Amino acid sequence: MLSTDRSAGLKANRKRSFRPVTTDSKHKLPVAPNLLDQVFKSDGLNRIWLSDITYIPINGKWIYLFAIKDLFNREIVGWELGSTLETTHFLKGFEKALSRRGYPKSYFIPIEEFNMQARTLEKY
Repeated sequence: MLSTDRSAGLKANRKRSFRPVTTDSKHKLPVAPNLLDQVFKSDGLNRIWLSDITYIPINGKWIYLFAIKDLFNREIVGWELGSTLETTHFLKGFEKALSRRGYPKSYFIPIEEFNMQARTLEKY
């Protein structure tokens, strides 16, 4: 049957499944130090927040969940959904966490996945 279809000039349109491109771990760029050193414990609320991005397939496309978690009680303190991996979505989730938990006098954000660091002192 397949050879008959080919001789008639017919062929199926097959969509290839999309796989998201994740971080390239084999780059030669400088990497920020791992400040937690795999010790995932905190001695109080708002001392250490973690962030992660989850890929969610919906209707053949990807949606990205940017989540901020308080390491002390494992609560999600801020989140944002985005259709791209742009840092603006992370920042919106971070702003939600800050407005929910209060604004500290200072904070430090090592962003290892993007090989950059953000720092601010008494911004708010």
